[in-house]
Amino acid sequence: MKARISVVFAVNDTYAQHLCVAVVSVLENNPGYAFDFYVLTDYFSDVNRELLCRAVTRYGCDHRMEFVTVDDGRFEALRLNIAYITRHTYYRFLIPELLPDTERALYLDADLVVDGGLGELWTTPLDGALCAGVKDLYIERLRYKYRIGLGDDDLYVNAGVLLMDLGAMRREGTVARLMETAVSRGEEFEYQDQDVLNVALRGRICEVPAKWNYASGNAAAEGRKVAVEKPVVVHFTGRAKPWTIWEKSRNPLRGLYFRYLRRCPAPYRRFVWRFRWGRFCRRLCKWRLLGCGTPPPGQFGSY
Repeated sequence: MKARISVVFAVNDTYAQHLCVAVVSVLENNPGYAFDFYVLTDYFSDVNRELLCRAVTRYGCDHRMEFVTVDDGRFEALRLNIAYITRHTYYRFLIPELLPDTERALYLDADLVVDGGLGELWTTPLDGALCAGVKDLYIERLRYKYRIGLGDDDLYVNAGVLLMDLGAMRREGTVARLMETAVSRGEEFEYQDQDVLNVALRGRICEVPAKWNYASGNAAAEGRKVAVEKPVVVHFTGRAKPWTIWEKSRNPLRGLYFRYLRRCPAPYRRFVWRFRWGRFCRRLCKWRLLGCGTPPPGQFGSY
């Protein structure tokens, strides 16, 4: 019998295509495991549910996909300081509560791909920590963590990939602590839920190698040189994503998104042609042949 891994995402219907890419990338690279995928959402259309479930079952009957409806009203009081991020990013706070029978879970943002095996990360000992993540080099470079009360010895991780000890979190009342911190200090936090997690769980987060969350900010910090040895989780942070037509993602591994998109169901896969046409029009605009102005920065979904 295959060992099972619980993977959690938090998105709405507009991010269905990108979620499918992330899920397919996980399944393509981890044939030795069975996966329980949980999607925390306030709304997901029947069409996209069916497409995602179809994508999962194509890799065998061992895998499961479950959509967990979240009461978005619980987050109305929490601040949103980044224009392209929605309240769904706060849903990860509730994972210990929403999955009461799950002891360990891997939280993943949906704007990433998994380009290797997750077994090593999944079995990482937490040794009393509540969760594990990768140090955010972009935040370190900005020296931002000092502005929110963290010191030199405090780890600040990118919250897009988190290995979570849900049993310990339930015993210690982590959900209430995260929500209280978000309400009481939200005005101070530029990076929203990520700041909340790092401050509220200060001293209880352990570090894992950078290959488990190779973010766009990390790539920029390295001068666009991929110094991480074979990144496994490639995270397209920032406003510009691989699928963004009018801006270019800073992550040098952005092409992986389209590799896995081509293995998704046809309604998603057809975006490749839409993207190519959009990029062609972008070049024409740059050459001033169309006389068009700069289009709005966000297209095709928000996150």
